[in-house]
Formats: sequence, C-alpha cells, structure tokens
Amino acid sequence: MNRIEHPRSISGADVRSTFVPRPSEANPHDDAAPMQETTPYRHELVCQTLIHATTTPTACSLTHALYTLQYRKGFTKAVNRAGTSLLQTAGAIEKTTDRDFDDEERRFKSLEAKIDRLHRESKGYLDSLRALSLAQSRMAMTIDAFYDDAQPLSPAARQYKTVIDHLEDQVRTTVDTEYRTTVLDPLGRFVEYFPDYNEAIKKRGHKLLDFDAVRAKHRKLVEKPSDDPSRLPRAEEEVNEARRMFEALNVPLKDELPKVLALRTTYLEPTFEALVKLQYAYYSQALHALDGLQGQLVAAGVRADNPEQADRALEGVVEQTLAEMRGLGIVTGALV
Repeated sequence: MNRIEHPRSISGADVRSTFVPRPSEANPHDDAAPMQETTPYRHELVCQTLIHATTTPTACSLTHALYTLQYRKGFTKAVNRAGTSLLQTAGAIEKTTDRDFDDEERRFKSLEAKIDRLHRESKGYLDSLRALSLAQSRMAMTIDAFYDDAQPLSPAARQYKTVIDHLEDQVRTTVDTEYRTTVLDPLGRFVEYFPDYNEAIKKRGHKLLDFDAVRAKHRKLVEKPSDDPSRLPRAEEEVNEARRMFEALNVPLKDELPKVLALRTTYLEPTFEALVKLQYAYYSQALHALDGLQGQLVAAGVRADNPEQADRALEGVVEQTLAEMRGLGIVTGALV
C-alpha cells in the first residue's frame, strides 16, 4: 500500500492550473465542473498560495468554499456513522459480521503489538549496551588511576583500561552500525507497514457502517413501501454502490492480512540470526581480550585461573587494609 506523501511546494500558476478549471476545460453543459478532491491540509496550502500569488480573490474563495463543503460532508458522514453504530448496539439495525475477517484482524493486531514491542526492546538493548560499555570505560579509567608504576597491579590496570577502551570503541563503531543495519532498520521498516493497514481496516469499518445503514433503509422501504415508486429503485442502487465500495476494501484486506502474518517468520529469521551472531562476536572478543589479562594478574600474585583462591586472597588483603585503617590515630581518637 502506498503511503500518503506531504504536498510539494507549488507556485500560484500551478495552483490555478490544478484546482481552478479554465473556461476551455470546463464542461459548458455542466453548471459545476468537478474539482479535484484534496485534503484539508492541501486546501489550506492552496488558499495561502493563492493569497500570495494571485490578485484574484475569486479563486481563493472558490477553494475555501470547496474545503468547507468537504469538511461538512466528512463531518456529516462521521455523525451518521456514529448514529448507525449506536443503533446497532441497541439492536435497531442489523450488524454485518464477518468472522473470518475478524479473526484475521485480531491476529494482525496481535502481531502488530509484538513487533512494536520487539522494536522497542531492540532499541533498549542497544542503549543498554552503550551504557554498559561507557560505564566499563569509566570504571577502567578510575581503576587505572588508583595505581602508580611501583605497585604490582599497575600493569594489569593499564592493560585492563586498554582492553575496555577497545571494546567501548567497538560498540560505538562496528557493533552500533551493524546492529542498526541488520536488526533495528529491518524491524523499523516492518513497523512502518502497520499504519497503512490500520488505515485500510478503519476505512473498511466505515464502509461497512455505510452499507448497513443503506441496507436498513432499503429494508424499511421493502417492508413499508413509499408513495414515491422511485424511492425503492434508488435505495437498491445505494445498497449496490455501498456493497461495491465495501468489497473494494474488504476483498484485498482478507487476501493480504493472512499473507502478512505468514511472512512474519521469513522476515524476522534473518534479523534474529544477525542478532545472535553480533552478540556472539562481541562477547567472544570481550572474553578473548579479558582472558589476556591473566598473565598480568598472575605476575602480580593474583591467581585469576582459580577464582576461589583469588577471592580468599582478596579477602585477606581487604581485612589487612581495614586493620591498618582502624589503627590510625584519627580512627582510635588518639589525635586531639
């Protein structure tokens, strides 16, 4: 389905040639030559352009009148549809139901909610990865500042900072770009399709209300004939026209909605595969880089290959440091 684009900037000559029929182009047998249907936004643009581009007030007045007429027509339709919906709720007018379409619409809405959530969570994952990488970089900078060159862990702290800075740079450049290209952008394009289908579903609902309204009107004329014999044929024509307009939206939607649902796994599988590969590559690189720190830690007396022994050694260092701090005069109160 094609998306509706914003109107381009046009000159006064373009506006007059597009919206104001020339005498040679107007039908001499028609009192009101047909004008092109436009949106309220475009009418406002046209009117403003005419005000600045032409000195003929008639053109702008005609455009404004057309805009007002269409606005009133749309408002009247909305009121009539609201009335039809209320009468259907009260049981005064029969409501057309299509269980097959209702099932497809329900599945479509469920898919939309899941894809939208997946898209938001994917953005959140990238933001969290950036935040984690930045926090690691700041921690590494702080740890490196704790040690001077004479301390045993100084080489390990410097190497740790180098490794973390490299990983942070990888996140900002490679991981960020590849994640957007293979995960976020495809999900974003998928999400962009839903508003078009939702608009078509909404219009289908409007046409269905119109069809039910004229059908109820026709049924009343059948049950209670009018004195005017031409009213029933006109009502039949209205029913046929309303049915045609409804089916023009109903048939394509019933055909396309199942296809969208069927294609969801085919579309998402490459994205899921890319996500797993990106995570595997990043964390494998992080593991390999951090594993290289073991040599520096062992040289400093920390057995990184034995976590339990390293924890006991760390606890001993902490307890010794706390004992030294408790022995300070400022803590014991020896200083006056």
